[in-house]
Order: sequence, then structure tokens, then C-alpha cells
Amino acid sequence: MKIFRRTPNGISPKVVVPAGSITTVNKQVHQKDLDGTMKDVSSKVKPWDSTRVVLVKPLQDAARNHGQVLLMKDTASKDETLMAVKRMPNRWMCMGPGDFDSRYPTASEKPWHDIGFVRHLGTLGFPYVCELYDVFRSDEDTYVATSFCAE
Repeated sequence: MKIFRRTPNGISPKVVVPAGSITTVNKQVHQKDLDGTMKDVSSKVKPWDSTRVVLVKPLQDAARNHGQVLLMKDTASKDETLMAVKRMPNRWMCMGPGDFDSRYPTASEKPWHDIGFVRHLGTLGFPYVCELYDVFRSDEDTYVATSFCAE
């Protein structure tokens, strides 16, 4: 399954779903839409509340993002929702996509682009993407919280 592919513009011309899929999404993702989504998400980063979440277990290292993906439980939700949370240092994430691109113009990983794609594909109703709950920041780290997808 291909969610998006890089093009000369750095974005996907369409979202591709598996063959035989009942639901198809064939909408273009334009750079201006992605830029707007990244700016919107980065302007709404919330403070990290370490008393609200409990670590269940580490899922994997995210070495190229200098971080780790964690399975966490939201104790403030009625059903104690499980979340996949990617923790990355603020020195890597910077304050937003523009700051990141200025500091790391040749980086192969672009976390704000990943966050923007996940949010934007969610707004398009793309069924094969985890839901982006929110982005949080502590003094040391940025946390990207998404729905936990076991498969």
C-alpha cells in the first residue's frame, strides 16, 4: 500500500489505496494545503501533561528522528485510550516546519511533513491512516500522539 510518494514538488499527486479496496480516495494533495496543515498543527502544540499518560511499553526506536515510539495509555479518557506516541527532542523538532527546514534543509526525515500528511489525509477521510490526536511539548521533548494501530 502506498499512502503517498515523493514527486519533484515533494508531495503526492494522489493517494493510492490497495487494489480491490471498497473505499477509494483519489484527491490531490497540494503543497499549499500541506504547508497550511503543518502551520496549523505547529501553532496549536499543547503542553505535555505527564500525569495524564502512562507508559505501557516502548514500541521501537526512531533513530533518524532521535526519538522513540511509545505505547501509552491516556488515563483521562473514559476507556483509557491506547496511543502510539512518538517522542522526539525539541532540538530536533524545532518550533515548527519553517524553523526545522531552515536548520535541517538536507535532512532525510522531515517530521513536520509527516505530521502534516497524517493530519491532512485524515481530513480527506483517507481510511488507511492513524488519527493524529495532537502534538505536545515539554521542556525537553515533542510528543506526537496518534491512534494505536496494531496492524
